[in-house]
Amino acid sequence: MSQQKDMQDKVSSDSKSLNNKGSGKEQPKPNADKPAKSSNKNQPKTKDSHRYQSKLSAPLKNFSRMVKKPLIKEAVKEVTAGGIVYRINKDSIIEILLAQDSRDRWTIPKGHVEPGEITSETAEREIREETDLQEMKVYDHLGKSTFQYRRLNTLVLMTMHIFLVEGKGKTDDVRKVDPWMKDLGWFDFSKALDMIAYEAIETLMLVGLRKVRERYPGAKISS
Repeated sequence: MSQQKDMQDKVSSDSKSLNNKGSGKEQPKPNADKPAKSSNKNQPKTKDSHRYQSKLSAPLKNFSRMVKKPLIKEAVKEVTAGGIVYRINKDSIIEILLAQDSRDRWTIPKGHVEPGEITSETAEREIREETDLQEMKVYDHLGKSTFQYRRLNTLVLMTMHIFLVEGKGKTDDVRKVDPWMKDLGWFDFSKALDMIAYEAIETLMLVGLRKVRERYPGAKISS
């Protein structure tokens, strides 16, 4: 019961914080891809080695100042949509479908809105194209995340709409389809919450959890 209450408190606080977030670069969670520190205990640095390294690094610093990024010539708006896809397994545990991208970060199936589509249709199409999940029900629009990034000399202003989607039918038959995807799988909700790399999606997962429990009151987040 205490774990369930803590999760409910986190849903409430994170939902408020999402509404107060401004736009910016899509932020991975802390330590999402932080490299491990190397150890050189057997090779202590001397004053001479410090002086030698300083001489080597000086030209590199000067070179980095000379190399400049191309000026931004235009800004474009792009819209994507995706889904937090869940299922309830035979043990009444909520499982979330996650995909591992080319940078080893775990995320959700999503993609660009095509002409003539509404965002819920995009979410369903992208889930089907990227995971081969054929049967699903798109429910609530959980929210959106806005961020920006640079593509050569273009500034991309991105808006990502996220929906709550229930996987139905042969959910065990999901598979990697899109070439950007390194791995794909179902994970207990509690584990998926730790794995997801992006804070905005993590927050909306907690919003979705509340809605799933409204439909399935006995559903659990872990075994």
